[in-house]
Amino acid sequence: MSQALLEAIARFAVPDDEAQLRMLDDAIQSAARAGGLSSAEYQALLGIFERFPESDGYGVFWAIVHCLEACAGHERLLVESVARAPGEFNVLMINRLLNGGVTQVDGCSLVSVLKAVLDHPSASIPTREAARSFVEHQEVATRGADASTRGGRNA
Repeated sequence: MSQALLEAIARFAVPDDEAQLRMLDDAIQSAARAGGLSSAEYQALLGIFERFPESDGYGVFWAIVHCLEACAGHERLLVESVARAPGEFNVLMINRLLNGGVTQVDGCSLVSVLKAVLDHPSASIPTREAARSFVEHQEVATRGADASTRGGRNA
């Protein structure tokens, strides 16, 4: 576990502050190089998405996505994060799991997770629109996969 990462996350309070973003990015890169995250680190990183659901941290939040995706086995924490506080990046990560062929986490349908965002009381309009777009994309992709398994014919 990287105490430096947890400390940088705890100090991160303003997603537009260049010094905080640099410190957070440095800590993320160090943790990524060390390999593997603890559950506490994974939850703390997801907590950034929950605290700042409409921010991208001037690109630093993409580093969080890549760091989290490199650590398998924490998908349940992602689903829980979306249920608590859906935002641009945790919803995006659900869609990326679906694109990678993961359809369920602990028996929970990831498309259902996205559909739940549509009515979530704390989901912003842009987050709901993103979730709607992802659901539509996944439904089209599923229909296309179904058609290809039937030899491309409509039944």
